[in-house]
Amino acid sequence: MQEGTTDAVDNLKNLFLSGELANLDLAFLILQGTGLHTELYSHILALQLFHPQSKIRRKAGSSLRKNTQEDFQLWLKSDILDRYTYASYKKLSEKQFCTYIEELAKNPYIQVEDLGSLSFVLLKKGTKYALAHSFLGKHFILQTFYTNNTLSLQNQYLDKLPQEIGMFPEMRTLHLGGNEFTEIPDSIRNLQRLEKITYQDTPISERSLKLLDSLYSSIMSQLYYEKACDFIDRKMELEEARRLLNRAIKLKPDSGNYWNAKGVVYQNFQKYNSADECFNKALLFEPDMPLAWSNKSYGFFKTKKISESLEVAEEGLKRFPKNGNLNYKASLLFRKAQALYNMNQYSKAETAYLQSLQIDAKNWATHYNLACIYSALKDNSKAAKYLYQALQANPRYAAQARQNAFFNKIMQEDNKFNRF
Repeated sequence: MQEGTTDAVDNLKNLFLSGELANLDLAFLILQGTGLHTELYSHILALQLFHPQSKIRRKAGSSLRKNTQEDFQLWLKSDILDRYTYASYKKLSEKQFCTYIEELAKNPYIQVEDLGSLSFVLLKKGTKYALAHSFLGKHFILQTFYTNNTLSLQNQYLDKLPQEIGMFPEMRTLHLGGNEFTEIPDSIRNLQRLEKITYQDTPISERSLKLLDSLYSSIMSQLYYEKACDFIDRKMELEEARRLLNRAIKLKPDSGNYWNAKGVVYQNFQKYNSADECFNKALLFEPDMPLAWSNKSYGFFKTKKISESLEVAEEGLKRFPKNGNLNYKASLLFRKAQALYNMNQYSKAETAYLQSLQIDAKNWATHYNLACIYSALKDNSKAAKYLYQALQANPRYAAQARQNAFFNKIMQEDNKFNRF
């Protein structure tokens, strides 16, 4: 095939890009009479590497070995083409696959967009290259990731999010995590039924976050809150958690949950006055929020305001909703018992701890604190019982338990503690 036969080359490209067997057979038949144009090397290589039928892979490989430039034939003998088998390509992440495509495209005869586009047709991999190729159409490509009103572009290694995402007005969920792009196109305004967005590990720019905040304040505030709670639960990046909660509160300032979570962050910073202000805000908007009452009680306990801690825990129990989460009730009972124990009211503390244990039997701290009560009451049998249950639930606490002379004596005298 002579250089410059543009129309013929474009027709062959279209046949290859279709991926259909009849079109491929026709293209190979044409090539027998015309030769192989350098612009088609990428397409034939894609067929050799990525076509599901071994017959087509062999035919493409034979065509490259016989009909390409001498320097390209030498490259074909390098180990880069033997790095993966056909079966292994689907196991690669999109990032790994795209990295491989980019490595192949270092050869001057290989066009990354052509190789990537055909890999998408054959393997549904190389999405970022397929989106950059006009032949396939961006809307068509996005449709392959759209099902049940959900567009899932998770981990597609995209460096640009196309405007065509706005062509799905019925969309309810949009997954954008694990990509490289920073900007959200303005066409996202068309998604007026959107209920959920995720973008974990995608570096969305501040400009685009502000756009999302303005369009979907309820979705975004909840997303910031959930991300902050994840940091809080793992006790890491707490300053980032505070920043996210500030952002959530700016979008929805009357959320008790958001203020309560911010209070927990301040407690982790040991800024108990700031924490208490947040809990008061939470209770202003949700007066019967048991978790805020429990956290407020804990703040007083940590600052040695024991009577206030007890008063707040009892108020939270009094206000506990009829169909409330019982785990929160267990937490309030724990706070009440904690305060009573520190006021040397052991019998009342024992009752509150036992009530808490009836709801949350796996809380090792409740078992341990009951053991402390029985230690104070010199009830060796019950102290040993609850200490053992505490260490069963949290064996790592054994070293600290041995620092208590009473508990250390129990653990030395009772063989069942030898396992700790």
